[in-house]
Order: sequence, then C-alpha cells, then structure tokens
Amino acid sequence: MIALERLSRYADLIVEKGLNPDPGQEVMVLASLDQPEFVRMVVEKCYQRGASRVRVEWTDMPLEKLDQIYQTEEKLSSIEDWEIEKLRWRSEHLPAFLWLDSDDPDGMDGIVGQDHLFGERGVIRRMLGGGRITNMIFYGPPGTGKTTAAEIIARESDMVFHKLNATSATLSDVKNILSTTNTIFCSGGILLYLDEIQYFNKKQQQSLLDYM
Repeated sequence: MIALERLSRYADLIVEKGLNPDPGQEVMVLASLDQPEFVRMVVEKCYQRGASRVRVEWTDMPLEKLDQIYQTEEKLSSIEDWEIEKLRWRSEHLPAFLWLDSDDPDGMDGIVGQDHLFGERGVIRRMLGGGRITNMIFYGPPGTGKTTAAEIIARESDMVFHKLNATSATLSDVKNILSTTNTIFCSGGILLYLDEIQYFNKKQQQSLLDYM
C-alpha cells in the first residue's frame, strides 16, 4: 500500500512539474511493458490535469533486441510510410511527450551490433574510459535503440540524462536544461538527448553551438 502511494505521488510530480500539459493538449506517453501500473497512474494524472487525450505507445527492450539480431540491415535502415505519417502527425499536433523507460540491466554489454562504437575497443567505450563525451548524432529508424544507447552512456559516465523531442520542445526548454552546467560533455555533467532534431529550425540548432 505504501509503495503504491509513493508511486502515485511520483506520478503526480512527473505530470505536474515535469510534463505540465496545457488544458486540452494531447499527451503522448512512451513506456516499457514492465511498468503498466505506474503508466496507468500517469495517464490518469494527465487526464486530471486537463489533457484532451492520452496516447500510450508500449516498448519492450527484449523484443527490440530480437529485431536488431534477426532483421536485415536493409530492413533496419528503412522507414515505413506509416512511421513517416506518425512523425508528421506529431509535428502538426505538437502533443506533450513523456518517456517512461527502464534501465537495460546489461548496460553497454547489452547493445547488439555497432561493435566499432560500443564493443570492448569501440570509440564510445574509449571515450567513456577517458571521462569525456563529445557530441554525437544517432541515425536510424524507430526502435533500433538510439535512446537506450544514450541512456546507457549517461548512466555509465555519471551524467544527468535529459530527453527532449524537437517536435514539441522550444528553445527555452533547451536553455533551461543547459543553464545548469557550463558544459554538456564532461563526466558528471548533462547529457541532452534531442530526438528528431531535424524539426528544429536553423536558429534553434545554432543555439546549441554555445555549449559545444
């Protein structure tokens, strides 16, 4: 009972202080299959805050790993028409985004493929060992592990992970996060993961150069 009360308070905090949807705004929640009870709490809090509709997209890390193992490189690098339409809908409707994810217990060793980056002698592994992370661009279709890889990099370099989506984030959102540090690269700093950055205009993208 106490655990459920704590989860409920946490859900309230996430929605009220973190997401803070406008009355009548749609909300998109991306969540792992291993936390349905907490997701239901978050959805209810969103409606109580005035959200007009809350959509939930479920993810499952073991299933995503199977895709990476068994699908062809051609299939993994392609984007279906319905995926493009989904991204277009997001850019037009600008829903509030909330990502609820669970850690990969395997950490860096759980990343399948891209050994030249994440393998024992990979570039990113060597950067982690040196205590300094540079800016990166992760490219690939949805579900290939880009966000998970960024979260693992943040966790293993003792950095605070922040995720924004360029279809809904503003320049003020970026500045509010980056204002808490003088750099976004050193160990112990901030890792800002900006999803779908192509939706930022030139001015918004140039604002990131102040921190690079």
